[in-house]
Amino acid sequence: MIDFKNFTDKFVPHNFVNFNSMLENYFESMNVSFQEKNRTEAIITEGVVAHIDYLKKDESKMLKIKATTVKEEHLKASGSIAELFITKALDKAYENLESINDEDEVIKFVKEELREEYPEEAIEKSNIKIIKTYKEFYISKKLIEKLQFILKDLEDIDADISVKMRMFANKYPELKEKSSLVYKILTKQV
Repeated sequence: MIDFKNFTDKFVPHNFVNFNSMLENYFESMNVSFQEKNRTEAIITEGVVAHIDYLKKDESKMLKIKATTVKEEHLKASGSIAELFITKALDKAYENLESINDEDEVIKFVKEELREEYPEEAIEKSNIKIIKTYKEFYISKKLIEKLQFILKDLEDIDADISVKMRMFANKYPELKEKSSLVYKILTKQV
């Protein structure tokens, strides 16, 4: 039987890296103990999601802590980091950086975020995917910003919807495929 009380007594509050490693090993030992006792390949836990509140900042951080073999298996199965997790890191960059225009700065931020959960080799293996996802993310954010500007401009015009749509089509022919979206927003269908 694993004694969680004795385990938590070893926790040093300001050393999250040490704490993360200790919990990974703890969950691993729970799984091994369960497997040996029950003669099975099954596991009893994948891990835990910890929410850490910073004392000097008004923010908290979510930290996923997985049993060592679970973490390794998840990485082995994919070989690289899933686009979903890269996009989450990009969203965080969008919220925290002044601008997402500087590709190098954003990629650096994203990699730092990913290092909290993934080993360096997985990040490097995902480098092309990170850059590709950044470019798609950047284009979509810029398009949203442009559409917001256009919509504000069109909403301020005192004219019939058909006049506004003709103005949109004449002024932004490169955005023709977004016409139905603009129409829905202007007519409050979205």
